[in-house]
Amino acid sequence: MSDGLPPALTRLARLRTLPPRWRSVALFVAAVLFVGGVVISLRELDLAVDDVLWWPLVVVALAGTPATIAANAAELRAMARCLGVSIGWAASVRTVVVATAANILPLPGAALVRLHALHAAGASLARSGGVNLVAAGVWVAAALVVAGIAALGHSLAVGLVALAGGVVGVGVCAVLMRPVAGRWPVRPYAGLVVVEVATTVLHAARLWLVLIAIGVPVSFTQPAVLAASAPVAAAAGVFPSGLGLAELISALLSPVVALPAAAGFASTAVARIVGLVATAPLAVALGVRDHLGAVRET
Repeated sequence: MSDGLPPALTRLARLRTLPPRWRSVALFVAAVLFVGGVVISLRELDLAVDDVLWWPLVVVALAGTPATIAANAAELRAMARCLGVSIGWAASVRTVVVATAANILPLPGAALVRLHALHAAGASLARSGGVNLVAAGVWVAAALVVAGIAALGHSLAVGLVALAGGVVGVGVCAVLMRPVAGRWPVRPYAGLVVVEVATTVLHAARLWLVLIAIGVPVSFTQPAVLAASAPVAAAAGVFPSGLGLAELISALLSPVVALPAAAGFASTAVARIVGLVATAPLAVALGVRDHLGAVRET
C-alpha cells in the first residue's frame, strides 16, 4: 500500500491474502469443516425436523436478513465518510448484497466488491484497502466490547478481559485510521464504531432466535458472546466469510456461557444458511437487472 499508510496494515493485508492456488483449497477445507460440523452438532443435539420451531427462522429470514443488509450498508457508508467520500444508500445496499454472494467464491469476494465501491466513489485503491482492514478491526473490537459486557454475568474474568481488549482495540483502530484517512475523521469513525456495535447486537439477536428455533433454552447474553465469532473469523481472512471457522469459534466460546458446543456451532451455521438463502434471490435479481441494462446499452 502507498499513500502513507502504516506498514503494519500493508503486512496485515499480505498475511490475509491467500495465494490464488490456495484459495480453492481453503474453500474446500472450509466447506468440509462446515458440513461436518453441522452434521456432528445436530447429532449431538439430537435434533429432528419435527423438533424445529419454524417461526423464529422466518423472523431471521424476513426481518433479520434485511436488517443485517442495512447494517452492512451503513458500515460501508461510514467507511466512505472516513475517507471523505460518499456512497448513497441504494449503491451501498447493492454492494452489500453482491458482496455477500461473492463470499461463496474461492476468492476474497466481499473485500474486492467493497474496495471497488469505495474506489468508484473517489477513494484511492490503497486507502480503500486500508479502511477495509481498519473496519474489520473495529468490528472485532466492538464485538469484544459487546461480548465482554454480556459475559460478565457468566465469567467475570473473561468478561473483563474481553471488554478491556475491545476498548483498547477501538483505540488502536482509531490511531490506524488517521494515516488511512489522511486526517482525523472523528465523527465518521465514531459512527463506524456505533454501526459495528449495532451489527454485533443484531447478529446476537439472530443467533438468539436460531437457538430458540432449535430448542436450546437461552438468555440474550449467551448469543451476545457467541456473536464475537463472526468478526474474528472474518478478520482472519483464511476462509471465505469465515465459513466453518466462525462456527468453530462459536462452539469454543459456548462453554463460557454454559451452552453446549454443539449449540454454538449449529446456531451459527443455521444463521449463516438462513441469511444466504434470504440474500441469494436479491443477488440474482440484481445480476439479472444489470445484465438487462447492459443488453439495452449495446
